[in-house]
Amino acid sequence: MIDLERRTQGLFVHVGTGRRASELAIERVLRHRLPYNSRVTLRAGELAVSAALPPLGADEEARLAWLSGTLERSARWLAEHGEGEPIATKQPSEEDARQGIEALHWTAQAGGWSVRREGPLGIALARDGERASLLARADAKGVLVGAPLAGLETEHGEDAVRGALVHAALALNARLAFARLRIVEPEALGLQVECHLPGDAEPPLCEDELGFALEGVWHAAREAERTLACLRSPAVAREYATAQGLTRG
Repeated sequence: MIDLERRTQGLFVHVGTGRRASELAIERVLRHRLPYNSRVTLRAGELAVSAALPPLGADEEARLAWLSGTLERSARWLAEHGEGEPIATKQPSEEDARQGIEALHWTAQAGGWSVRREGPLGIALARDGERASLLARADAKGVLVGAPLAGLETEHGEDAVRGALVHAALALNARLAFARLRIVEPEALGLQVECHLPGDAEPPLCEDELGFALEGVWHAAREAERTLACLRSPAVAREYATAQGLTRG
């Protein structure tokens, strides 16, 4: 069942999976790159697939219909399998990917971002005089806008630390708006804040959505860094894991 929640940032859409967090390997679930800003969240003890729509005015109804179908398919896959890869989506052509990165390039420049080309299908973005903080790269499924979080690697044997980081990432995914946290380096538990701009969205993504994706990833990366900073310390992470009931302490 689709649950709609209107907040000040926009419209949040949730679809439950019927699965409890204890039933699935959450680390594996958090590796999957779902469309748009879709992410796995925890709602009343049950895993859900959630996403946020920015204010789109007259375009909201059409985007909501597409997004609801996408979330329902993702939730169904998660409920039935939980591991492996999500169901395949239509593969945009290389030309579609090129057009997607070009559209993001011009949207970023119009929004005051500094843009540097990273090959034919990638751009690095920065703002406020900082070094490049976002990287957008086109692939067969669209354009991925990401901001890696440095300094969150943990020793492989620190189960409490890994558990704390995974739990915190799942909790953050319920708070972030137009971006999500995903595990991109499983061995070291490296995290990235990101948003995927699918090439097969119906109707095609509008300029406002591209702008919200850039702003969403930029702001979410800073919130995630602030929230997770203390968990760089194994001692703090172990205390967090104990407080959350993730370990016997």
